[in-house]
Amino acid sequence: MIENIPEIAAVTGVVGLAIAVLLYTQIEKIKIENATVADITQQIRDGAMAFLFAE
Repeated sequence: MIENIPEIAAVTGVVGLAIAVLLYTQIEKIKIENATVADITQQIRDGAMAFLFAE
């Protein structure tokens, strides 16, 4: 069992990435119909990108 830890870690990582991609695609498919929500979403995105560029 202990000698299988690297393989278990690799498989767990790949499964986690697959789940993350699946969730990302599902969230990106959601259409925002409310203008206020769309504006707030854009402001959050702009602020996050400004923070990342500052780092």
